[in-house]
Amino acid sequence: MDEDQDHFVEDDGSDDDKFEETWKRQYEVNELLNTQQQTLPKKQDKRPESKHGRPESSKFTQKKYSLNDNNIPISVALQKFNQLVTFNNIKIEQFWKSDSVNASPEEFVSFLGQAGFTFTQEEINQVLSDLENEFGKITIENICKKVQAWNSNENAMLEFIKEKALHMAQASKRKFSAQKKSKPQSASATRTAPKDFRPISGISYKSKQSGFTEFKIGEERPVQNLSKYYLQKAKEREKEMDRLLQLTISKGKNEYEYEMLIKMGEANELSQLLESKITYRAYKSAQGNLKVHMYELDRFNKDMTLEEFQREYNMIKNKYNERRNLKIWEVLSENKKSQKSLQHFGTQKDEIQQDSQNQHQSKVINKKERQSELKKVLLETMMLTNVLKEQLSVLQKKGIVIQQPSM
Repeated sequence: MDEDQDHFVEDDGSDDDKFEETWKRQYEVNELLNTQQQTLPKKQDKRPESKHGRPESSKFTQKKYSLNDNNIPISVALQKFNQLVTFNNIKIEQFWKSDSVNASPEEFVSFLGQAGFTFTQEEINQVLSDLENEFGKITIENICKKVQAWNSNENAMLEFIKEKALHMAQASKRKFSAQKKSKPQSASATRTAPKDFRPISGISYKSKQSGFTEFKIGEERPVQNLSKYYLQKAKEREKEMDRLLQLTISKGKNEYEYEMLIKMGEANELSQLLESKITYRAYKSAQGNLKVHMYELDRFNKDMTLEEFQREYNMIKNKYNERRNLKIWEVLSENKKSQKSLQHFGTQKDEIQQDSQNQHQSKVINKKERQSELKKVLLETMMLTNVLKEQLSVLQKKGIVIQQPSM
């Protein structure tokens, strides 16, 4: 008895409730279809009569039936589509991604995916069957009739159709104009002479093909191209002159800075001989200019440019000469010696660079010679081993066995 009660408690009748709900829903849909079919006018063979007793025109009856197209029953899937469009407030311009006024079923399914609608395959088939026309296409006009949110704004739908049609016309026009443009003529294609000129005769053609090319006058360039060419050449010459000037300036600046560095060392030596506490140090400024700092022992005294240091150097040199009691010609001879030493230092530096280059080249040559000699030795050893192998095989065929010496 307890087992039967447990069975009844577990069985809550959920399957029966689902069956009743689906049956009620199907019954309501059938009732809706029956009521809408009864409201539709019956098709008659003769022309329908108006209220005034005379037959209605075919144009009026067509308009009357088109107004009643909105009452055509739609499927549950299309009702769901209507609800999604209304709830999300989606406009036809946002949903319709095609440039044409009609779309294929595959394009319409892609529109659904881009809008974020989720439908089963059965629901998609129902929506397509409701919206397709007799040619298997889905038009904007048909979908606006079936969707209530888009049917209320018919003028906007017509404007949208016009805009799409205009876009298609412009695209086709651009495509046609692009195809109509003449393609560039290839070198192999025959070129026809213009009709305004006289055709080339046989004699003139032979003279043209003859070898007297020295009397041929070259084609003159147009005036516009010549002026442009000469202007470009003048600009190039100006750029080259500016480049050479910059190189000369930078070279002179480097030489001047190098001379000042040497004089800075001499000034430090002279200050030591004069028993002075002042020293000079070089440094680069933020702008890249060479400047001189003057120190008294380890305390910074002042900042000088190279021109100011030149005057300071001359003063120290004069003090040193006064202490030594040198005459004017001796001072001049010392200056000449210092200039010669600078020149000798420059030539010595060039000689050192030349020697280093020669050593590098000699090393490369020696390396190549060593590699070639190693290749020759290796080739000779390979040939010798081959000869020994051949001799050994001949001895073995004759039955002579050579015993290897035991180590």
